[in-house]
Amino acid sequence: MSFEEIEAKFAEVWKQVKDFIPMGSNEEAKRLKRKDLLRQLDRENLNQLWVLVKEYLSIRPASSDKEMELWVELKRM
Repeated sequence: MSFEEIEAKFAEVWKQVKDFIPMGSNEEAKRLKRKDLLRQLDRENLNQLWVLVKEYLSIRPASSDKEMELWVELKRM
């Protein structure tokens, strides 16, 4: 194992150690609140994007295979 590989693994573990927050602490509560807020915002953005895509493709049908593939993928979500 080379030094670079060991250094990369060490960096990952060191980040986990630095970012450790004890359960039940105020910081943990704030972090979870932010995490839920971000998840909610991401979902809202996804819904808005879905509305735009449906509107756009209702005006102009998909012309390429890639657009059609994306349309099918979005319908599954």
